[in-house]
Amino acid sequence: MKLPIPFIKKKNKEENEYFLALLLTDERAEAVILKEHESKLKVLNQNSEEFTTPLDEITHEEFVKILDKTISKAEEVLPPDIETQKTVFGVKEDWVDKETKKIKKENLAKLKRASDKLDMKPIGFMVVSEAIAHFLGEEEGAPLSAVMIEAGEKSINVSLFRAGKIIETKKGELTGDSFAETTDKLLRHFTAPTLPARIVLFPTKKSEKLAQELTNHEWNKNIPFLHIPQITSLPEGFDGKAVTFGAGEQMGFEILGISKTDITETNKDADNSPDIKNDKPSTPDNGDNFGFVENIDAAKLKKEETISLIPEEDSPEVDLGQNNSHDETSEDEKQEQQAVKKKAILTAFLSITQKLRELSKKLSLSKFSGLPSLLKKSSKTKLMGIVAGVIILLGIGSWLFYQNVVTAEIALSIKPEIIKEEENVIFSVSGGNDFSQNIIAAKSISTTVSGDVSTKATGKKDVGDKAKGTVTIFNNSKSKVTINSGTTIESSNDLVFTLDDNITVASASGDIFSGTKPGTTDVKVTARDIGQESNLPSGTKFSIGGNSELAARNDDAFSGGSKKTVTVVDADDLSRLETDLVKKLEKQASEELSKKANTGETLIPTILSAKITKPSFDKDEGDESSTIKLTGSVVFEEMVYRNQDLEDFTKTLLKSGGSENIEIANDTLKVKTENLKKRDDQEVSAKLIAEAGVLPEIKSDDITSSLKGKSKKEATSMLSNLPQVSDSKIRYSPGIFIPSYFFPSLPNKINIVVEAE
Repeated sequence: MKLPIPFIKKKNKEENEYFLALLLTDERAEAVILKEHESKLKVLNQNSEEFTTPLDEITHEEFVKILDKTISKAEEVLPPDIETQKTVFGVKEDWVDKETKKIKKENLAKLKRASDKLDMKPIGFMVVSEAIAHFLGEEEGAPLSAVMIEAGEKSINVSLFRAGKIIETKKGELTGDSFAETTDKLLRHFTAPTLPARIVLFPTKKSEKLAQELTNHEWNKNIPFLHIPQITSLPEGFDGKAVTFGAGEQMGFEILGISKTDITETNKDADNSPDIKNDKPSTPDNGDNFGFVENIDAAKLKKEETISLIPEEDSPEVDLGQNNSHDETSEDEKQEQQAVKKKAILTAFLSITQKLRELSKKLSLSKFSGLPSLLKKSSKTKLMGIVAGVIILLGIGSWLFYQNVVTAEIALSIKPEIIKEEENVIFSVSGGNDFSQNIIAAKSISTTVSGDVSTKATGKKDVGDKAKGTVTIFNNSKSKVTINSGTTIESSNDLVFTLDDNITVASASGDIFSGTKPGTTDVKVTARDIGQESNLPSGTKFSIGGNSELAARNDDAFSGGSKKTVTVVDADDLSRLETDLVKKLEKQASEELSKKANTGETLIPTILSAKITKPSFDKDEGDESSTIKLTGSVVFEEMVYRNQDLEDFTKTLLKSGGSENIEIANDTLKVKTENLKKRDDQEVSAKLIAEAGVLPEIKSDDITSSLKGKSKKEATSMLSNLPQVSDSKIRYSPGIFIPSYFFPSLPNKINIVVEAE
């Protein structure tokens, strides 16, 4: 592997020199910036950029634009007044003429125009795959023998290396096949009798994934591997190091920085020393070969000085400070403390008010207790008798009024007992309520909603052309043979072709002494299947049926075969769109249906049926397209139930576990449904969860009878012992001033009022 590089003049020891290694592959460009200082060659930085189109198809403007971007980013580590000019190119294998070992004229012109535009001064080139093979050979101590694969997004390049040299190369496109399958097909076209059991993958971001794919691949039995191949995945940046290593070594430099154990490392740090001088690199020869010196073996160039490739040191870590925080009293805690103080003040005020009320009652009683003694002191007996009679009449009248007119209303505050029940129910539109079978009546309502949905097409279809060519039919029999069009012939690699025309092949001629010569006829053939694998090379042999006396061979290679996989609309895509349209419109339909429910009805949010009317697809099944759109209307049907029916069922459910006479407290009934599931177009099952506050059975007549003749105090005591009673209040009607100590027993008329707490 030769690297012609012009003679480099000897420099002052204190001078600095900058170099650029620029690697060009099918799909990317990579720039490596090198600095020579004090006899040491350092990798300052490297950067890669992807080509938008393959390298051989890219326009000159786009090519220069990508190279400029790649180099500029790599040069960001350099001081402002420094630019690299001296450039070593790493090129593809097919850019170099196999005979002359020089870059082909068309590719050389492309590099020259780019170099003039970007002010690069070429000093040499290397084939990237050869540089990698050489670097691996140095690392492993023996020349490389392996299959090397360069994988791109659209194509792959497979090369066979033996003893460090390229023996054979095949290139193929990645179409419908996987990477491993395409590699398998290319290896079947190699002419070498055996292949080394090792595959080396070019360094890319996806090399690990591709290596795993090759490891899991079952190779075709016709590939002459010695045994199952071992897969080697090279790390990113390896190709840049390989070109750098090879260039430095062949220029006669002693390489000290890139060692055999340095394969997986990447030099990323840059040297930004402010004292580096901006030394102008020497201008290379601008001859016809674009700065590359012809007919000079780089190994024979005079060794000027020792250079070491040493990576820059890592940047020191930065110690970050910590923020201090301070605790503060919560504003909510302050407000809570103030509320506690206000409550304490209010409690004290109420206590004082209660004591004043009790004192007032005592003062009133003392006034009435002095009335009899006052009457006794009267001197007029008649007056006393009249007064006494009036008092007695008033007392009797008041008693009669109290007993027969005044009503005692007893308000019982009852704390409801919370009970819960769960039951599976069925909402049905086919009949009425049947609580014994847990069936609640419902009715169906419907609405129509329109909309559209789109999705990606997922169908795949192979399209392309069939390979065509001409074969010569050989007849070794003693009689002529007629072969009809459409007859199939089979190649040595199991590909089938059909004859385009009817032909007659003459019999063999000659005798046993002069030798026999088979009869021959040329005929055009067409591959049975589409695909580039039918583009067979010349010299391929064919068999014709089971006739051992007939055979065929092509003198020229077949061509025209192609195949690509396109995206088409399939039946699953159409079905998926219909499902998506229904899902998209469900929410809107439920909102419209809820508006149709009458007062006192509740919508069950479960679709009974959804039928698409007038569906319109913008593509038909089998059409080539990346997307497909459906426009249509959907008739949705759901059901509603009467709230009263659900409440009645719930009460029945709650009472089933206890007395039939229990009463549900107002505003305590809570019902929810879960696990709504459509059973058919008429029924929806659900799990009903009911919760309510239940009041005990209160028999007012029994309570009234037991309270007759009882004092207010006795009545209060009795009422407090009733189940679930938390409080009781006795109110008199009419609301006149009736001191309870005047009438110790309750009046005859007692009304019981039950109030839920």
